[in-house]
Amino acid sequence: MKKLILPLLASIILFSSVFFPYQGHAESSLDEINRQLRELEKQKENAAWQRTLTERKINQVIRDKKQAKEEFNSLLLSMDRVSAELNQYQQEIDKTTDEVLQAGKDLQDAEGRVASRDQLIRAKLRLMYSNGMVQYIDVLLSSTDFSDFLDRLDSLTAIIGQDKSILEANKRDRDMIARTKNKIEQDLGQLKNLYAKLEEKQQSLLVQEEKKKVLVASLDQTQKELEEASEEQEKALIALASKVAQLNKEKNKLQMKQFSGGKLAWPLPEIFRISSGFGYRVDPITGKRGAFHNGTDIAAPGGTDVLAAADGVVLVAQWWGGFGNCVIIDHGNGMWTLYGHMLNNSIRVKKDQVVKKGQLIGNVGSTGRSTGNHLHFGVYLDEKPVDPMNYLK
Repeated sequence: MKKLILPLLASIILFSSVFFPYQGHAESSLDEINRQLRELEKQKENAAWQRTLTERKINQVIRDKKQAKEEFNSLLLSMDRVSAELNQYQQEIDKTTDEVLQAGKDLQDAEGRVASRDQLIRAKLRLMYSNGMVQYIDVLLSSTDFSDFLDRLDSLTAIIGQDKSILEANKRDRDMIARTKNKIEQDLGQLKNLYAKLEEKQQSLLVQEEKKKVLVASLDQTQKELEEASEEQEKALIALASKVAQLNKEKNKLQMKQFSGGKLAWPLPEIFRISSGFGYRVDPITGKRGAFHNGTDIAAPGGTDVLAAADGVVLVAQWWGGFGNCVIIDHGNGMWTLYGHMLNNSIRVKKDQVVKKGQLIGNVGSTGRSTGNHLHFGVYLDEKPVDPMNYLK
């Protein structure tokens, strides 16, 4: 932005040095004055357009910052939720790991039981292999009577049933071992997979969070540069208005009554509340502290008449960036008054027009950088802003 403003200021200085070598020469040629005015008007229109673009960019940056901060806060909430989930899954992993350790002990006990039963069964098999099945028949046939035979048969049946129970118990333990190991491994694998996904999501959120931090910092820097450019553009406006005032002074000196330095009339038909005074304040749009306010804001209903504070010649009567629909009047002897934020299509005067004190020049509105209906009233002495309340009746 400064690259656009500096050439403009340079051209104004060069323009002044070329076309005002002698004050008397400027007075002698009305055509030359008109040509210079046309040239300055082109520069002013270009400066106004640049100022409007800057204000639009500032507003867009403010919107982008708001959105980026909202997204940043949303990311922080997501980070908190993911961290809580990670803690929960870590607790479940720890719990499942403990279950794995306990299951390992249980499995060792079960495998010990299987091994003992296997050893008992192998011993019986070796005995059966050595003696053969006939041993059981011999036991039965050597009974002394039928009652003894039944007792021996019950004993053999119990032994055979015990062997069968041992085999079945081994089968159950082996099945239980297989099921338990498989389930625990599956549960632990699922938990670790979920944990890994959450860690991946957390890393992604961290990357996004860092990007948002960089974006907000970049937007802060951009807004600062644009606001600095806006201040430079306001200086360019004042510089252009100064040159126009010099030329209009020559062109209209026979028509304009010089301002004697008395009090200025109140710029509205009645007294309204002062909503923001002259000096440092918190910017109502950006919230920036220490912003300097170059005028006095008078809160008035939309459409209220805006009146010229004194006799003079109109320097500016158009849209001008943050001031919205704006009128600047030259009252002579280095005094100007500025009327900003007026309604669209309400300006009643034109550039170079001679106006009288109390004349209707527009209506109160909320155009430009404004948060509600009010009149921004500024007073300038030798192109520098002063407190308007020191000059109002």
